[in-house]
Amino acid sequence: MQANNLPPKNGKKPRAARRVLAGAVVASLFVAPTVTAAYAAPADGSEALGRVLDLNLLDIPVADAGFAYAGNPSAPGPVHNPLNVEALGALNLNLGTGLSNVPLINGDGTGLLTLGEAGVLSSYAETPSVTSAKAGAGAVSADGTIGLDGTNSGDMTANVDLTRLLGQLGVDGLTDQIVDEASLEIGALGSTADKTDGTLDTQYLVAGASATVSSPAVEGLTSALGAVVDDLGTTLNTGLSTEGVLGTITSGLEAIDIDLRPLARIGVTDSTVALNGIDAALSQVKNDVLTGVVTSDTGLVTIDLGSGDISVDLSKITTGGLNGKPANYEVLSTTAVQEIADEITLALSNLVTDLRDSMVAALDQIDIVVNLGLEARLLLPLASGTATVEGSVASFLGLVEDQPTTNVDLTLAGLDLGALITPLATGVVDVVGSALGTLVNPVIDGLPGVITGIVNGVTDPLEPVVEGVLNEIVEITVNEQGTTVIDDPDSEQDSTEAGDYVAALSVTLLPAMGDSANKISFARSEVRAADEASVIITSPENGAQIPEGEVVTVEGSAQPGKTITVTLDDLTEEAIVGEDGTWTVEFEGVTPGEKTAVATDGDDDANSTDEVTFEVVAAAVDADATDADAVDADATDAVDADATDAVDADATDAVDADATDAVDADAT
Repeated sequence: MQANNLPPKNGKKPRAARRVLAGAVVASLFVAPTVTAAYAAPADGSEALGRVLDLNLLDIPVADAGFAYAGNPSAPGPVHNPLNVEALGALNLNLGTGLSNVPLINGDGTGLLTLGEAGVLSSYAETPSVTSAKAGAGAVSADGTIGLDGTNSGDMTANVDLTRLLGQLGVDGLTDQIVDEASLEIGALGSTADKTDGTLDTQYLVAGASATVSSPAVEGLTSALGAVVDDLGTTLNTGLSTEGVLGTITSGLEAIDIDLRPLARIGVTDSTVALNGIDAALSQVKNDVLTGVVTSDTGLVTIDLGSGDISVDLSKITTGGLNGKPANYEVLSTTAVQEIADEITLALSNLVTDLRDSMVAALDQIDIVVNLGLEARLLLPLASGTATVEGSVASFLGLVEDQPTTNVDLTLAGLDLGALITPLATGVVDVVGSALGTLVNPVIDGLPGVITGIVNGVTDPLEPVVEGVLNEIVEITVNEQGTTVIDDPDSEQDSTEAGDYVAALSVTLLPAMGDSANKISFARSEVRAADEASVIITSPENGAQIPEGEVVTVEGSAQPGKTITVTLDDLTEEAIVGEDGTWTVEFEGVTPGEKTAVATDGDDDANSTDEVTFEVVAAAVDADATDADAVDADATDAVDADATDAVDADATDAVDADATDAVDADAT
């Protein structure tokens, strides 16, 4: 039965064939098989549907899908169903030619989806009245509220593998050496939708989301820039050999002569130079910089040089993060993708400064120890001693503020001459620094140009690939909202009633394909409720038969507080709708026959009316009473032959001959 102010139910909605692409799908995730299915009733005035995951990639009929559904008055709820991921493990997907039989979810990470903390995910639905519907999905509690504060992402909720989609775009050959893997990682999220008395309230929270692409070209930076570091090590090791500048340093040191007259002159008799920690220091550069992580100034892009992974923190792509956005906010807009590409280039360009600074820091970890033999003379040798000048390569080159230190062991006539020979240290630093500078300074000064050339060799081809491919692989929307036909996934009877929905985050795969694109919605909540409850008769049903003599009870639902007038034949009854939205009237003495009861809320400007046709069946005739009225054949039909038919021959037929026609008075 349908109230006259609601759209008619005109059959099942069509199910269009969907392209088999990027995965096959169930309408939603499974829950434990003990959950009782709910079935939408045609007279339901409100509906609510919560789904942790809604995929439209391929329509596969499944039992006990992971959702929570409620409808009023048929099954008002509340319903709170947890997620059961294991049930999805048996589903295989068809991603296109040559890529069939890929699991939807697989524990080893080979499926389209990898789910993390799925145990905290659930669905919620409740329809306390025809004007109130509430739904929730994702990280929602037993009362349907979102159990997140939006500040902590916690463990990953889901990972969507986008790598297989590169082949669908026909760009996998182009990107093999530049971008060979792509994925979307989603943190905890949830959504709620509540429509009560015509007011719709939707909420959503996304704790975090990031996109990751893996680039063999970026990974190759480690070896390319590592060669630059190795060159510095080779320069130091080779240059300070006997065949290199070591001899120059030694001869320069032995030429140092300090005039302390009138006391004496001090000269260098011999010298040794030791260089310690080259390999360890430069190896640390490789570990810290070339296999480390670089981040753009805004924090939007983080690049792991060791693995080649480029991670984009999508919460940094827009001011204020991913929450509090207007409906249907597109995260990966053309402008956003351009910004991501620029940030990748900037982050890699920071290597120029980072690597130079790191190599200078490494030079500060390489020690040079200069040991000198000293002799004090006037005309003849007066005393002998030693001096040690020690510092880092960076200190000898003047690249850091710290200066080499000098220790002198030399006495003359009982006097300590160490404090008097400061020029000795200056001379040693000058000799060693000058010799090292001819080797190291060209390397340090040339680092920016060398590193920039190497980095540009990666960023120049990487940037257009990111710009041209990323937003063609996936489209990401937060706070997705719209209208939809709310259909109980567990019912064979499809609904045609449109409601409102909100999804915390949705991912459209291959959006460039237009109508063939496929979408995954995370934490989707759907509600439908009347702005004001229409008059609906719920009992008796159309075609019901009620025995004559019974009280005819007419029940229904309507807006609480309204006065309902029900007419039946020439009878009229009224009832006030209770707070629960129901009303009841009774009719006595209804005569047999086909009857129509009409209920209306009485509003003159926009009254709502419903009616139902039924039959009052006349009472059956009692067999004993019917037989009692029968006429006794003996009493009714029997005629006494003697009394009725017999005519006295003498009295009837005799005619007095003398008086023709005269009838004997006695005989007559």
